[in-house]
Amino acid sequence: MRNGDQFPNFFKRGNQYTTIQTSCYNLLDCLKFTSPCRYADYLKQWNIKESKGVFPYELYNSVENIMNATEFPTHAEFYSRLTCSNISLDDYNWARNEYNRRYALPEGHVEKMSSMMDWLKWYNLQDVEPLVKAMERSFKCFYDYFEQDASTFLSLPGIAEKALYRNFDPGCSYIYSFLQKDNDIRALHRAKINGGIVNIFHRNVYIKVKYNLYMFFYI
Repeated sequence: MRNGDQFPNFFKRGNQYTTIQTSCYNLLDCLKFTSPCRYADYLKQWNIKESKGVFPYELYNSVENIMNATEFPTHAEFYSRLTCSNISLDDYNWARNEYNRRYALPEGHVEKMSSMMDWLKWYNLQDVEPLVKAMERSFKCFYDYFEQDASTFLSLPGIAEKALYRNFDPGCSYIYSFLQKDNDIRALHRAKINGGIVNIFHRNVYIKVKYNLYMFFYI
């Protein structure tokens, strides 16, 4: 951290960090802006070609081990106990050949790799760039359809709330809690409430009146 920077603020929900803030940046959890899905499915949803590399997650137990590893791992060392699976031989052979090609390049070459640490840096970039493109397209839809800048929110529900309140008629009365003396009125309102499961048949829904679309619900 630079001099003058404050210690980061962490916002945690359950076991997940939703936001990390400092005076210089604000990191948000991209999973809070979409329905639960795998990384590959998220890229596919926004028509982004995945260019994800491979890395032996369980092989190294320290940064020093990664920096000192100059030989590309064997195929067996890519096995994951978490998923009980291994990468395909085609993916492995491509990755090994790519690492060896870069390892053989002369010193000073922009693509030169000297250890698995260089491969890890390249791997992380392969993971991030497609995600950034997918999020740019996603956030553009939030702005085009709902006129909301998603980067100013912490999650999807906040965007939905702000978009819906833009359609609230200022001439209507505000919702408020009844006082104890008016408990009979509150009970009357609650007795007349009818509701149930709601099905929405389209994910891309225009809520602005100018689009003249109808939304159908089962109540």
